[in-house]
Amino acid sequence: SAELARHMHAPTEEHWLAAKHLLAYVKGTKDAKLIYRHDPGVKVENFAFVGYVDSDHGPDLVNRSKDSPNKELWVDKNYKPTMGWVFTQNDTAISWRSRKSPLATDSSSASEFVAASDASKQAVYLRRLYTDFGYPQYEPTMIHEDNESCEKLIRNYCGQDRIKHLDIRASVVREHYAKGLTDTCHL
Repeated sequence: SAELARHMHAPTEEHWLAAKHLLAYVKGTKDAKLIYRHDPGVKVENFAFVGYVDSDHGPDLVNRSKDSPNKELWVDKNYKPTMGWVFTQNDTAISWRSRKSPLATDSSSASEFVAASDASKQAVYLRRLYTDFGYPQYEPTMIHEDNESCEKLIRNYCGQDRIKHLDIRASVVREHYAKGLTDTCHL
């Protein structure tokens, strides 16, 4: 649906067929739902959530232009990776996001770092929300990451030259890690 929304200003027959396919899928899965159950094993001491984050730095960067008679290849110069995260409580999703990255990146480590920063901000928000509801989080929120170099950049600022071009907003994950609010774990 997010991919379709990007083409609303100039839809084609291909987009119309994709929209019909999406609506058929939604109609066929209307009985699917998230189920939230009471788990008697969960106490105030272990009432925590877990995050998972990922970024797709290098999907199909080169596309064929439909307008070109010789189907020349072209590269999207405004390319930004797709990133996403999900937080779960008792194996049920409680918060999630998938979107284009707000920052352009030049490596998979950098795009994972930006995604981890976005997830870290959400983790801090959820920690505050849980505290307001009477369930303070005493341990760092675990965020699972599948990129080892991203984890190393979060834990130790040793690769300045690899990410020095990124906006300062992307470094918030490092601050949250230093304060003990979040921690990363290799997936």
